[in-house]
Amino acid sequence: MKPVSSLAMAVLIVNFLILAIPEGGYAGSGMIPSQMECCQVIIDGSFDCADLNGESCAVPENGEFIGIFEGETCNEETGLCSGFDPSPERNVPTLSELGLIAMAAILGIVGFIVMRRKVTA
Repeated sequence: MKPVSSLAMAVLIVNFLILAIPEGGYAGSGMIPSQMECCQVIIDGSFDCADLNGESCAVPENGEFIGIFEGETCNEETGLCSGFDPSPERNVPTLSELGLIAMAAILGIVGFIVMRRKVTA
């Protein structure tokens, strides 16, 4: 068995560190994310939001409650919480169960062929 080269180990460590960084980075807005909350509602067919800052979400009688988004803030221009996406659901292409079985079988056959061709010393 060959030892792992230093270059390969360094690449693996750097890739792990890149993947471990949070999506928003480490810079914060000064507030603890759990303290920031945004209340999203629909009032008369249009979206509206409000920053809660520890208060409760008040929904008027002509409004519909959508949700409270922790760690998010309200964008006054759009009337949407920063974590709320009102776009419709999207179809995501996936493999069916038979597709997964076929893919596993093909990978197994290819792996078997590669192992058989490998010269043992």
